Amino acid sequence: MLNYWGNFTAVIVCHLILFESVGMPALAEGISAFERSLQSAQDALKQGSIAKAELGFKEVLTLEEKDGATPYRRAQALMQLADLYRAQKKYAEAEPLYKQVVETFEAKQSVELVAALNRLAGLYKMQMKGKESLQAYQRSLAIVEKKKGADSTDAATIHANIGLLYQQMNRLREAEQEQDLAIKLFQKNLGADSIEAAQCMSDLGLQMIAEGKQKRAISLLENALAICQKRLGADNLRVATASDQLGAAYAKSGRYKEAEDLARRALEIYKKKIGSDNLEVAITLSNLGYRLSSQNKFKEALESFQQSLAIQDKKLGPQSLDSLANLNGIAAVYVKQTDYKAAESYLRKALAVKEKRFGPKSVATVSALKNLASCLTLAGARGPEADGLVSRADNILVTIPPAKRKSMDNFISHEIIEGLDLTVRRERKKDEVW
Repeated sequence: MLNYWGNFTAVIVCHLILFESVGMPALAEGISAFERSLQSAQDALKQGSIAKAELGFKEVLTLEEKDGATPYRRAQALMQLADLYRAQKKYAEAEPLYKQVVETFEAKQSVELVAALNRLAGLYKMQMKGKESLQAYQRSLAIVEKKKGADSTDAATIHANIGLLYQQMNRLREAEQEQDLAIKLFQKNLGADSIEAAQCMSDLGLQMIAEGKQKRAISLLENALAICQKRLGADNLRVATASDQLGAAYAKSGRYKEAEDLARRALEIYKKKIGSDNLEVAITLSNLGYRLSSQNKFKEALESFQQSLAIQDKKLGPQSLDSLANLNGIAAVYVKQTDYKAAESYLRKALAVKEKRFGPKSVATVSALKNLASCLTLAGARGPEADGLVSRADNILVTIPPAKRKSMDNFISHEIIEGLDLTVRRERKKDEVW
């Protein structure tokens, strides 16, 4: 559901379900001091009292075996505390806890070990540690294949996770193979219209959009939407997500009106189910803005972008990374109307966000530097500032190792706003907006 497709991590983390809980057992009921304290911490978490829950889990872990804190039960409590840290993006705190859990269950090679390895692999993935994440998933898969079989549902789950990881690592052919296998196994074990298969279809469909394979993307995403509607009902949140994802494929194929209709449908469901003041609504409004802009409905597009930006500023604060799609979208609308002065204002904001979040010398700033320099040139203000922006971008690009230069160039080109790219390299459709 993002507006540009250079960042698979955002597509995967914000809008897709990670299948990490393979083999995670339910906690057994008990009356020991450990069980009572653990239940209290879990209740606090259910009530949304994060600080109280964290304190509760820490207190649970101070109990001894005489209180019922067996190594097995302590490991399960550690897992829950690590999950809590990960949800708060406290990755440094979560990682050693997951490792302790893995060590506890290592000897048994059991479903508990599978669950711990999947959690650890997911954490590594969030930290962009692809090698470590892949190793953990592969260890988990080996156990599952031995215990339950290579064609089991749990094996399908891990293949789906590995597929998402390969997407992040830009190993796209392998990612496609893993997702295709996961779809096949889910359909074999759970039925052709299983929600799990639909999730993998969505994940793979988004990848196909990014690779420019629009025919297959549309096929996958249409199937995913049909399954969600059949299994979950017309106004389910997953139907909203699937609708907007299909709209992205339609937009990339030039079917802008259909894409617009799907975004509006998703908005209607989101607002009904979770309210208008929600980040999912903001994302869909941003997507709608791009689809309106592609049809030259500039007034409506600006309204959609501004509404989205207002929600993001309220929920995430100013200069969040999420705001970039809207800032660039607004600038793109003004560029299409040759209002370069207005575009310049938003391009400066986009550059400021990237410099704050990634640093002024990061490769992530290159597209923002080039966009602003081109805007100044088109506005007739080419001078020392524009030359300095170009020089900064070029100095960053020369630091990229040759092996990574091609993929990085493709990523940067996806963030060059249409109408501002003054180079001859043009692979995108004329009316495509990033």
